[in-house]
Amino acid sequence: AAGLGLLALGLSNGHVVLYDDVIFQEAKSFDHGEPVWCLAFGESKRLLVSSGAKSVKIWDLNTAAEIHRISVRSRVLDMALIASDETLLVVAKNNQLLYFSINEGCLREEPTDWTRDFVEEGYDYHVRQPTMAVISPRHKLLAIAYQGEDLILWDIEEDRLHDIYEKETGSRENGSLKVSAGSTSTSLLSAATL
Repeated sequence: AAGLGLLALGLSNGHVVLYDDVIFQEAKSFDHGEPVWCLAFGESKRLLVSSGAKSVKIWDLNTAAEIHRISVRSRVLDMALIASDETLLVVAKNNQLLYFSINEGCLREEPTDWTRDFVEEGYDYHVRQPTMAVISPRHKLLAIAYQGEDLILWDIEEDRLHDIYEKETGSRENGSLKVSAGSTSTSLLSAATL
């Protein structure tokens, strides 16, 4: 992860090493306590978030102290600090989006299951695990990819489906467009939307 004038590396031995992003000299290090899989910087406050198989930790970069620890039951795919770094979003491989209040030090509400409405439509997303997920704080969207399936866009602010990008035709909600055989339109999504 990179931000706030720093570059962070999460290591398999559980260490997180921060480097100055100009001179690449080691600035600080933390011990997450387990292999680190995901890192995220805050945008306005000096915070760093690290995740492993069992926990997510929030660090104060000014004091190098752990300020919060969240137990997780599923692998973390992505994380982002939003709302002036007052809320941490955690996307888990069990199809859940967790909201953690930094100020209150607890989960804000029940996790969101973005697959909840797909059962009625005949999709089996609720029994599958996504292969990738990416949060776009700027657009308040979460993109979720399942192997061999369409790309789901979830509206974080409205807590509802934003759109589905079909492999062959593109946006389901905003008008599908058949593209030439063997190609897909999701690259335009990543460049233009996220």
